[in-house]
Amino acid sequence: MTDFTGDEEFAVFAEALEKAAKRDAKKRKRALVKKQAAALTEDYRRAADAKIAQAVIESEAFASARTVFCYVSVRTEPDTAAIMEAAWRAGKRVAVPRCLGKGIMEAVQIESRDDLTASGSFGIPEPAAALPVIAPEELDFSVVPCVACTREGDRLGHGMGYYDRFMEAAGGHAEAAAAGEQAATAVLCYKALLQEKIPVEPHDRRPDVVITEEGCYPVKG
Repeated sequence: MTDFTGDEEFAVFAEALEKAAKRDAKKRKRALVKKQAAALTEDYRRAADAKIAQAVIESEAFASARTVFCYVSVRTEPDTAAIMEAAWRAGKRVAVPRCLGKGIMEAVQIESRDDLTASGSFGIPEPAAALPVIAPEELDFSVVPCVACTREGDRLGHGMGYYDRFMEAAGGHAEAAAAGEQAATAVLCYKALLQEKIPVEPHDRRPDVVITEEGCYPVKG
């Protein structure tokens, strides 16, 4: 059993209290934004999806990528179908997530959306069994989702940590990406859901760019 001094005990307690407060703040923010997302109109989504996809496809990171990792959009997320189709037309490899366990996922290559099952983990279509797995270091450009984010790149996910862990493994932050050492990462977010501030924790990963229907926001290191 570890013996703590009074100051050490207080520091441990204060750290645990801060972590709990941030988790609670994230949970409340997540619930609020999900309500806002559900209220967005179909017309808004359709127009925004087209502009977001165009911004991704026209980006230098997408153009130069040989292998693109892309989330499979569901429900209120910006649609990624057009991004995948553009990647295939350009002769790129396309990989999508498959959940393996709590907070862990892998990138699996698909040749078309027909390679997706009707429903995988959390109701999200996943690649069929026996398709090739792509190592994180082989990914050149990653498109990841969020519940919401800030222009500065603070990202609010669904709280399971899948993408934070995967982004850590695949790399993807500004200086290293610019040097060609790590995959570039873009987070897609409707402008209507951009936040001024999001609670962050040490394990939270930032992307290289935030893309909305009205602009791209490079994330500073």
